[in-house]
Formats: sequence, C-alpha cells, structure tokens
Amino acid sequence: MTSAGDRTVELRRRIAVAPADAEAHFLAAVANPSQSEGYGRAAMLGPDLAPAWSNWGTVLRSRGLLSDALRAYRRAFVLYPSATEILVNLADAVQSGGRPTAAEVPIRRALAANPLHPTALRVDGLVLHGRDRLLAGTIRFRQALCLAPDVAQTHLDLGNARQDQGEPVAAERCYLRALAIVPRYAEAYSNMLFSLCFREDIGPEELFRRHRGFDRVFGHPAGVARHRPDPRAVDRPLVVGYVSPDFRRHPGGYFLLPPIEHHDPARCRVICYSGTTLVDDFTDRFRKAADLWRDITGADDGAAEAMIRADGVDILVECAGHMAGNRLSLFARRPAPVQVSFPLYPGTSGLSAIDYRIMDPHFAPEGAEAWHSERIIRLETHVCYEPGDRLIEPAPKPPCLARGHVTFGSFNNLAKLGPATLRAWARILHAVPDARLRLKWSGLRPDEADWIYRRFADCDIGRDRLWLSGFAPEPYRPYLDLDIALDPLAANGGTTTCDALWMGVPVVTCAGRNPFSRVGLGHLTTIGLPRLVAPDPDAYVALAVRLARSPLELAELRQGLRERFARSALMDGPRYARGLEAEYHKIWGVWCRSALR
Repeated sequence: MTSAGDRTVELRRRIAVAPADAEAHFLAAVANPSQSEGYGRAAMLGPDLAPAWSNWGTVLRSRGLLSDALRAYRRAFVLYPSATEILVNLADAVQSGGRPTAAEVPIRRALAANPLHPTALRVDGLVLHGRDRLLAGTIRFRQALCLAPDVAQTHLDLGNARQDQGEPVAAERCYLRALAIVPRYAEAYSNMLFSLCFREDIGPEELFRRHRGFDRVFGHPAGVARHRPDPRAVDRPLVVGYVSPDFRRHPGGYFLLPPIEHHDPARCRVICYSGTTLVDDFTDRFRKAADLWRDITGADDGAAEAMIRADGVDILVECAGHMAGNRLSLFARRPAPVQVSFPLYPGTSGLSAIDYRIMDPHFAPEGAEAWHSERIIRLETHVCYEPGDRLIEPAPKPPCLARGHVTFGSFNNLAKLGPATLRAWARILHAVPDARLRLKWSGLRPDEADWIYRRFADCDIGRDRLWLSGFAPEPYRPYLDLDIALDPLAANGGTTTCDALWMGVPVVTCAGRNPFSRVGLGHLTTIGLPRLVAPDPDAYVALAVRLARSPLELAELRQGLRERFARSALMDGPRYARGLEAEYHKIWGVWCRSALR
C-alpha cells in the first residue's frame, strides 16, 4: 500500500519530469492542502480540467477574491455543467455576492441531480434566506442537518434564520450546537452573543458576563507582535485605522461616513481597512475620504496584522462588534498600540485587547463601566448620521389626516420584536381601534408571513390591523405612510430611528437599563425631543396612544422635524469628527505617558 508521503514524493517526481502535467499539479494539491496554489497551476496548464477550476475557485474565494472565484467556477461549470459539487460551489459564491436570485438556477440543477446532497440543501437555504423566504430556508437547513447533523456551518445558518424570525432563544441553541461541534468557531460565538442582545429577559450584568467569555476563548492568541511607535511624539498627527465590513450603503456605513468624510488631515491620517466585496456609491465616498484604502477581505489575521503594523497605525478602530464580518480575532492580536470600539454594536466587545469604547451619556449612563471590558469615552452623541438619500422629502402632513386613521410603524429587524414589545404594541392597537401597524423587514413576504400573524393573534390582534411588507428598493419611501414610529423596547432602533426622523416621522421610545434599550433616548434627547421618551412600558403605551388621539399635536410635532434633526449634533459631521479626534489625541497622550514610564 502506498502511503500519503510516498504519493506526494511520487507526484513531485512526476512534476519534475513533466512540469506542464496539469493532472499531476492537481493531484499534488489534493494530496497536500497546504499546496493549494497547485489548483491554479493545474487550471492554467489544463484549461479543460473542470475539478481544478472548481477547487481553484474555492481557494480564490477563501482569499476574498470573489470575482476571480466566480470566473473560475463558471469555467468549471462550462466544462462540466452537470457536476453537483461545481453547481453548489457556483451557487454559493453567487449568493454570497448578494445575488441570491441569480444563484437559483445552479442550485436547482444541483438538487435535481442529487436531492439528498446536504451541502446543496444548505446552500439552497442560504439562497432562499437571501430572497426573504425565511421559512423555506429554515426547512432546507433542517433537511441538511437530518442528512449531515455534525456540520457546524449548517447549525449556524439555521441559527441566523431563527434569529431573523425573531427567535433569539432558538437561535442561541443553534449557535451552541455549532460551538459544540467546533469549539473555536468564532463566527458562531459572535452570532450567539449578538442574539443575546435582542433578549428582553437578560440584563446588562449577564450580557457582560457572557461577552467576557469570548475573551477567554479568542482573546490571547500565541505570537502577538506589537507596533511600538515613539511615545515621545505625542503631538503629531495620528494614524487612525478603521476596520469594517460596511463601507457601503448599510446601517453601519451611514454612521461611519461622517467621521471619515469630515476628518481633519492635519490631526488624523485615516486608513480604511475594508472587509467586504460588496461595493456601491457610498464605497466610492469612503475611498475618496480616506487617506489610504486597504482591502483585507481575503487577508488572514496574520497578513492583516502585518499590513496594519507596516502602515504605522496608532489607533485602530473596530466597527462591527460581534456582528457579521467582524475581525475581532484580528484585534485580539493587538496590531496597534491603542484600540477602540466604534459604537455600532449594541454592547461590549468583551475583549481585553480593545481599550476604549465610544459612547455618550445616554447610551452609557453613569455606572455603565461595570458592563464593559473597555474604558468608556462619552461624546456629545455616540454616532453621527448620514442619510442614504437626501432627495425624498417628508410627507407635508400626517397621513392620518387624509386616511382617517393612524398608521403606526416599525421598520426594525424582526429579531427585536420580543414578547414584551408585541404586548405593548397590541395594547396600543387595542386602545386606538381604527389604527394599523405597518411592519417592514426582509422576510415579511405575504406568502410566508403566517408566523408573524400568529404572534399578534396571540395578543388578540387580527390580520386586518397589520400591514406587512418586505424589502423596498427605495427604503425611505415607506416612511411616507407612517404617522408615528414605534421603537422596540429592549433593542431600540438605531438607523431606523434616524431614518424615521429624517423622513419627518416622530419616534416613541422607552428607555431601559441595557445600552441597546437607550439608543432612542440618546437620539431623541440630542434633537431636543425628550418628551417622546417613556420611562417604562406603561408610559410608552400611554404616550403613543395620546399622540394618535391628538392629530393637531401630531401635525405640530412633525412640522419641521427633518430640519430640527438636521440642525442637531446627530447630523453635524464636522462637529462630531472634531470631538472624536480630540478624544483620539487624549487617549494617545495617555498611551504615550504610560509607555514612557
């Protein structure tokens, strides 16, 4: 019997004798996964070798080179259009690039050829999920798990689907199962922590404890190398790096653009480290605003760390927390002397390697330090908002004046609609019998919305009181239908609250203990409308009902709301950037003094 080592030696000899032997290069790469470049050489030398093109596509995708990977997969597909693995790889790459509809053809062909292929079922679940068919996607993930129960990725995908259906407890169970299979599965751990942030039954102490667990597993990798600038150069312009998967039209992008677009080059040199292949016109604005643009999509932590250290970054800013596309494992290596968490994630990172977190006095009241592993920097407002569209004007009058009934609305992630929130909204609808509630979020397709109707039915709210809609190509236009926006109780809106205010729709919120339940408090106080903040659910219900019964007060409140918002610190990009950069220089001074001791 030939051993793996003997086989490798044999293939090396074969390549030495015939360097253009495409099959030998392919087999050598199969025998030794560390030699994955062999797939690329095999594809170039044997342009008709479909498996080489398919495997090379997988290598390219792992490096973040999605366009190149798609070309390789398509070449493999042309050569071997009936191969299930090639069809699955192509469909998976297409859907990951944000084109789930285009992925339907290859994944349907794959399942037609092999309806019990677990990976094909999982990818079809992703395609369905991407097309807002959450229930159908959930069924696919479960079918895949019946055939291959120990695939951690499928448990994670099922958890994501359950989370998007507003079931964070069920989602947590899926993530824990993924972690039982792969204990150091950072994405599953982060997704689990994010799901906890939506829970109405978990307080800040428990959230902090669970987040600190991430540091124990991922916080201290071996071989940490540190960039050590001269601490005596305390007053020079700083090199500030922002690491984000969301330099684009995205809730994160709307808050990240102002501090980057308005940064002072004399005070801070800004480098954007981008972690996404999804780009748009906002990406162009980020590119133009940054002093240097770096794509780290396919770079592993070691390569990204080397890049950051070579760039001489003084302060590295983490912009995703435990949300999708985060690079917290990179920050655990401490590639920069000072590391900061930008407040797009609703809670602490839990990482000891992140020194500071940007917040404000409302988002982080006195004593909030006990719930954060980072030291807290309190700005006037923790974020600054850039609208995704400045052309669509608010409705001139409350829609209820023409319709004859009030339309409440929430365009928040369905994961935020916990039992307490649904009960409060039901109480509001019972108190205003002719009112309707409009919900908009991906996954609210009319043909798959029974699950949300059932939850409201449990609160004695019929279908006729609800107006459900999914993805909108122009996300600001649906706000023209709303009279009053309702903020979820435990997990407030961030971008959605700002979107509503920008479109002249008042938002009623309720302030709680968790930072996530205090975002509305901060936004509304900043624009001078603390009267829309309730201290508890009963007051929240009473406030929403009173506004609905007072059309004249509602019209007066809406009059000039966009202008009020635009004049506030929440939309003053230069002011926010100045305050943020002043804090950067303060914490840099702290580091310099400590380094000189």
